[in-house]
Amino acid sequence: MKRFLKWTLITVLSLVGIYCLVALFGASTYKVERKKDMAAPVEIIYGQISHLKNWNSWTAWATMDTNAVWTFGGNDGDVGSSMTWKGDPEKVGEGKIVLTELIPNEK
Repeated sequence: MKRFLKWTLITVLSLVGIYCLVALFGASTYKVERKKDMAAPVEIIYGQISHLKNWNSWTAWATMDTNAVWTFGGNDGDVGSSMTWKGDPEKVGEGKIVLTELIPNEK
């Protein structure tokens, strides 16, 4: 029984150590990108995505929490424009989107 407990403790401590090393040397930031093909003209899709004020007409977040507060900054449709939201932590939480690059009808 002592031997089992000893090896269990060693295993748990090893896993904790590995986790700490990964957390210490891993990336502190990350980037999320997604791609989806849609059966619509690229001009329409680009107009919906590049103008953040259009997002509430099609994003699932808008219907998940109708009491969320949405705030827009910058020139809508230009690089640097932003959208922040704050809502129910269990539904949409809070966050911010900033347009960092726009290439008309491409990305």
